[in-house]
Amino acid sequence: STRPWQHVLEPLSGYLYLASLLHSNASLLNGQSFNFGPNSSKSINVLSIVKIISSLVDKLNYKVIPNTNLHENSLLRLNSAKSYKLLNWRPVMNIRETILLTFNWYKNFYLFDNSSILNYSQNQILHYCNLAKKKKMKWLND
Repeated sequence: STRPWQHVLEPLSGYLYLASLLHSNASLLNGQSFNFGPNSSKSINVLSIVKIISSLVDKLNYKVIPNTNLHENSLLRLNSAKSYKLLNWRPVMNIRETILLTFNWYKNFYLFDNSSILNYSQNQILHYCNLAKKKKMKWLND
């Protein structure tokens, strides 16, 4: 299956940016709906995700077992063109950065106690903000 994979911080950044715009001018975008996701051309399949994760983990063994009894779409897309055009919002991370951040969070979630994972999560948010600054995301400066 091919999906528009993204880190949870990506759509959150879009919704927070939209909230700040509504706060400054509620009539501007009030009542409109927006999707915040990766460019549809950046969607990849599950096997590609597994291959990227296997490059991060020593001795990860996996086996592809085709299941023809699945009742779900093999392709899902999210149309974020409106967010790109009207808000000038863009995702910060590419798929490899997304997987790495997600993988490391889960790895640390199972290794740390609750207070440590909170600190780790806060550091990941700071890392995301620093990536956005480094990539000069316009929405971050507004």
